[in-house]
Amino acid sequence: MADKFYDGMPNVNEKLNDMDRAFAAGPYNALPLTGGVMSGPLANTYQIYSTHSIYARSVDGLTNTSLYAPVNNTGNTLDRINPAMSLGVTGIAGKAFEGAFIFATRAGRGGSYVKDGFSLYLRALDTSPGGQLSPGLLIVRGNGYVTIPKYVRIGTPEEYDDTYYSVIQNPNQVEGTRNLEIVNSAIFNVGATGYGNGSECVMRVTQTSLTGRSINAAGTINASGADYAEYMFKAPACGVVAAGQVIGIGADGKLTDRWADAISFAVKSTDPCMVGGDKWSQQLGQRPASVTRALDRVESMLASEAQPAVEAIYDGLTLLTPAIPAKAAVYREVPLAGDTDEEWAVRQAPGLAFDAALEALRQTVDRIAFAGQVPCNIQGAVPGQFIVPVQDGAGIAGIAINETDMTFQQYTRAVGKVIAVEDDGRARVIVKVA
Repeated sequence: MADKFYDGMPNVNEKLNDMDRAFAAGPYNALPLTGGVMSGPLANTYQIYSTHSIYARSVDGLTNTSLYAPVNNTGNTLDRINPAMSLGVTGIAGKAFEGAFIFATRAGRGGSYVKDGFSLYLRALDTSPGGQLSPGLLIVRGNGYVTIPKYVRIGTPEEYDDTYYSVIQNPNQVEGTRNLEIVNSAIFNVGATGYGNGSECVMRVTQTSLTGRSINAAGTINASGADYAEYMFKAPACGVVAAGQVIGIGADGKLTDRWADAISFAVKSTDPCMVGGDKWSQQLGQRPASVTRALDRVESMLASEAQPAVEAIYDGLTLLTPAIPAKAAVYREVPLAGDTDEEWAVRQAPGLAFDAALEALRQTVDRIAFAGQVPCNIQGAVPGQFIVPVQDGAGIAGIAINETDMTFQQYTRAVGKVIAVEDDGRARVIVKVA
């Protein structure tokens, strides 16, 4: 490219004015030549290179969207987490603080010094007094592991209420559509409303209104219990029924421990693998969510954010802007008060009230074995005998009778046949259907 200016050039002023007008028209006017603030957009078709950081600063300067250059390897350590990028969050005047989501990286995790030891962290930082920095919201490892330390919501609307558990749902929530599939393991579909009994348990499953089913299993369903039971309501006058006790059933279909009121007999379940009739507490609905007491604690909060070093700017030999050394982040220990006794009492009151009501209802029912094997509280029996109910004062007891000595009436009343004797001497019976 030929030089634009040369000795003796007659129209120097004209060419300089052309250049000035072109520069004023842009896009070069976006970038001041000696520092300062850009007054227009910056366009580039190749790359922008910096050995430090690139900031897009908010008007008030409290938060940035930034790209941070990796630190020098020589000064890095295995336990150091280095910021890589921050995405500024705009606040709301007088209501919400500004802040940023910060992406940071780390090397050497898990004893691996190649890409498997890389980690990417996502954290949140606000500009409230002292600044609050969240723990890791998302951690991605170079070996393919992804960790979300708290809760996950998949398929829920953005305005979904905060919960203290993870939620996965089909956004349409149409009964029968698929919520989650774990390949070669399990499929979870959208069901109808209702989760059965509100008592504490490990898993609740709803049902489909189309067939009434809750679970389809291709294989066996294994359980540690040995008898098959049903809940039955107790007559108001019925006392406490012990596991393995012979009990009567009255004409009203309720359990009774009075011989005169019994028209049939059964034995109370000891270790059921399946229990039916579990509707006795439906009127209570679902138990309120469990709560944990907040204890007094001390948390480390960010007092000032780390700042990268800024090099001095010169115009020839004239210092325009002095160098600014890098500053490490500063944290302060902040004591946070836990729940007072009064606050804790209020928070746990709904759950305690539910538990008390549930226990009161539970006292009105008992689990009765209708099939399988169950210990019966009869001593001295031998395998092959039948356990037959007998009158014991006003109550009900049981005795062991040989099959050859039984009357037809005794057989119809028998609650089971002895197949073994437990280590404690009780008879183990196969439950006989009444």
